Amino acid sequence: MPVFPSYSMKRPAIYFSILFSSLLISILIAQSKQLAKPLYEDRIESLYKANLLDKGLALVDSIMPEVKKQKDWRAFAIYEGQYAKILKEQKRYDIAISRLGDDIALLRANGLGDSEYTGSLWVWKAMQYQKLQRFSENLEAYQNAIQCYEKQKSLYKNLAFAYKNIAQVYLRFSDNHLAIKNLEAAMRSDTGKVYFTSICSQLAASYVYMDSITKSEEYFNMIDLDHAGHYAASVFSTGTEIALRKNDIKLAESYALKALDAYMKEPDQIEDIILTYANLAEAFAKRGNITAAKKYFEKAESLWDPFQNEQKSREMAKFYNKFGSFYENLNQREAALHCFQSALIQVFPNFNTEDWHINPSLKDISPESQIAFAAESKARLLLGVANPSLQIRKIAAECYSIALNATDQLRKRSFEEIDKFDMIRESRNWMVMSIENLVEIGKIAPDTSINVRLLQNFELSKSQALRDAINQKSLFDYIPLPDSIRANEKLLRAEIVDYKKNILEENFKGVKPDSVKLNLLNTELFRTEFAYRELIDQLKTEHPAFGAQLAAEPVLNVDSLRASLPDSAAILSFFDTGNRYLLLTTTRKGIELNEIPCDTAFKNLLSGFIQRLSDRSAQENDPERYYQDAWLLYQKLLPAKALAGIRSLTIIPDGALCYLPFEALLTQAYKGSYARAPYLMRAYNVAYNWSAAIPLQAGKGGRGMLQVAPFTNSARDGLAVLPNSRLEADNHIHLQSLTDSAASAAAFSEKSSDYMVLHIATHAQAGGQNLPRVEFFDRSLSAQEIYGLRLNASLVSLSACETGAGKYAGGEGVLSLARAFAAVGARSLVASHWTVNEFSTAQLFKSFYTYLFAGQTKSASLRAAKLAYLDSETPDARKAPFYWAAFTLTGADGKVDFGGGFQWWYLWVALGVIGAVLIIRRIIV
Repeated sequence: MPVFPSYSMKRPAIYFSILFSSLLISILIAQSKQLAKPLYEDRIESLYKANLLDKGLALVDSIMPEVKKQKDWRAFAIYEGQYAKILKEQKRYDIAISRLGDDIALLRANGLGDSEYTGSLWVWKAMQYQKLQRFSENLEAYQNAIQCYEKQKSLYKNLAFAYKNIAQVYLRFSDNHLAIKNLEAAMRSDTGKVYFTSICSQLAASYVYMDSITKSEEYFNMIDLDHAGHYAASVFSTGTEIALRKNDIKLAESYALKALDAYMKEPDQIEDIILTYANLAEAFAKRGNITAAKKYFEKAESLWDPFQNEQKSREMAKFYNKFGSFYENLNQREAALHCFQSALIQVFPNFNTEDWHINPSLKDISPESQIAFAAESKARLLLGVANPSLQIRKIAAECYSIALNATDQLRKRSFEEIDKFDMIRESRNWMVMSIENLVEIGKIAPDTSINVRLLQNFELSKSQALRDAINQKSLFDYIPLPDSIRANEKLLRAEIVDYKKNILEENFKGVKPDSVKLNLLNTELFRTEFAYRELIDQLKTEHPAFGAQLAAEPVLNVDSLRASLPDSAAILSFFDTGNRYLLLTTTRKGIELNEIPCDTAFKNLLSGFIQRLSDRSAQENDPERYYQDAWLLYQKLLPAKALAGIRSLTIIPDGALCYLPFEALLTQAYKGSYARAPYLMRAYNVAYNWSAAIPLQAGKGGRGMLQVAPFTNSARDGLAVLPNSRLEADNHIHLQSLTDSAASAAAFSEKSSDYMVLHIATHAQAGGQNLPRVEFFDRSLSAQEIYGLRLNASLVSLSACETGAGKYAGGEGVLSLARAFAAVGARSLVASHWTVNEFSTAQLFKSFYTYLFAGQTKSASLRAAKLAYLDSETPDARKAPFYWAAFTLTGADGKVDFGGGFQWWYLWVALGVIGAVLIIRRIIV
């Protein structure tokens, strides 16, 4: 017989059940109240749809006092959003911005500054800024919205919306990779796939801008074109762009017509309609139907006529650039010039002249890619005629200045180094054309100011991303900032480096990457980078000196540069135009221009010589060939007349010359031993620099010397032992040595910022099939991790292989390990161009520090060390340049104040002072 529980046992369970049910019902009622629409939301929306806009505004104003009194902040945010929506429809953007600012301040005062309500108002504010084409503020507003939504982890739909919209702003600033990162974040956040079609379309468009058509098609093909819905117009516009790039004219025309049909249902999208007509015109032009193409361009332009006196539009600048390119392809020069001038009018607020002889002011330039395209296109057209006049060349020179300045502003505001490199690469041809035009102006009307402008252009076009990194690092060193901000910056920077390192290792591990792990790492990296950008933006706002200096673009003061040079010193600045090298030799007396033809024979001579320098066998087996080429290159590269009386050279190379150690050239014809050859370094003290415009400032706090030698007794992973890698320093020098197991990557990272001189004697690789890295006892330190350091070193000596080698990146120079150390604070570096010999390297650096400790400059010490090596008892075959020429000094020259060491003369001075005090006291008494 079954045993049933008694009533007394049932009663507690019944009470608990009733209590639980009541609680659940209360929660559901409260939640339903919270999720219910505010009372007047539908009424305000119906007034909006009926175009009774003023009544809608009046209704919101009438109910808002009670809403504020009740502190119903959800209703408050919804009503104020509707108010902003109506003001946006009325084009009263400034009023909306002001009111939304007050709304956000009120929410903050009530402890809701990071709430979803505040986030929604930031989005509405961003939309007003977009309409006013105030894109910097537009970007900031979306960043604030994202910050709110990220803290409310359940708001995935809102977060996806903000991410996809902020991506559009980044695209305007040519931050293509950053835009893609935000779109990928939008895709991850859009768990309900509400914006899936829109995000895929934007990703496809972003890759079109980057000329990655395969990747663009990948995302475009993910879209269900039959159910594109509200996003049909933008989807088909993207499809048109892809088809045009692929020369699928029929498909491009089909997509353009579908986009046009969709846009016509939204007549307020006038700029998008105009650009769609332009795409349709391009399709007909590619088909060869010029009449139809022109008809569509003119139709598009006519649509803008009613608006042109009311506002200017960046999108119309894009249209006129397309229209100008159409006329340029038809060789209709005047019509094309008119279009490019019209594009400039659209992107310069205070510029309205249609006379193409007149250019906008450089003072009004903003970071805008359409400015750069229009100005460069105008310059190219002006110079495209036979024998352009001096006046035309001067107008073109102004245009190039406008284009390059606009691109430079885009670069400076970019956070992604890869986007910086893209901008630098794209503007390189513009710089070449600009410089060649200035050269011709100088020939037509000789003027010393032309060489000054040339030198400024030479140097400001080089190592721009490196200059930005050094500038930002120096700001953290020298501008007073709260310790909390410094600590936060350091933490975020370390996290970014760690995520990037793990992502690279996952991709390079030799097997298929773990997609789940990579997705997680990329998500966390994105969020951390976003937080870092937020920190920098905060610093710009709260510390005006930081923002102003970060945005400032140095203009090389040539007069000051010349005045700083000793009578016996010269700066040799090279610029590679492709068909020749231009060389500016700067001394106290003036600036001289030389042209070095760069035909096939010269290119073969130069590349062959550079290869032979790193080939020990070639030098040992055929010294005569080496001497011949070294003497021939010297004659071609260095102007004997300009260097008369000069004893010290600072060389700023460009192109393939970045790989050439000039001191290994010969100053006269020669046959004999390597030891006695007339190398350039016998006649000149030689140093190098990335650019004369780089502010190579040492940070604060460096003292003494840190030497790192991980493999003096043993090595790992097949690496060779380096028994000669440890140095013995002068007793007066404050020296710390990390050797063998003490020379770990973590120990170096921790201690490296404390020293004036870093000497790293180890193995290294420039890249190739592996990541660029420096080896420590326990593991490698990648170039990416080096970029995460902060150094205060006057000198970093990289006694390892290939530390100055790497991939050449146009005007940015060689992307070497040495460059990474320079970016984080090393004022100068000694680095190697090729795989070096351990024994000769050890001898070289032992002598180098002997001279450096004795008080000679860095370049003089390195030169003396090389000459001492040539005078040593080493066999002559081992005195070939392979053994000593790999190491060069790049960066700021000068003596090194090691500091921190105990100097005996301090004691004598102190005793003298004490004695003097005692004598004076005795006299007084």
